[in-house]
Amino acid sequence: MLKIPCGNNVSVVNIIMKRCDGYVNQWLAQNCPRKNWAPIEVKHGLFITWLYVREK
Repeated sequence: MLKIPCGNNVSVVNIIMKRCDGYVNQWLAQNCPRKNWAPIEVKHGLFITWLYVREK
């Protein structure tokens, strides 16, 4: 599992999500070729928002 901390600002979360959406799964597929990765999930905590990328 890959966890990406994003803070609590909605604008920051949207920017990080947009940047990661196109590249994270490709990067993981190239660097971990034997794994199959799920799409990015957004998890909201009390003071921070996390982006999770899990192995299928």
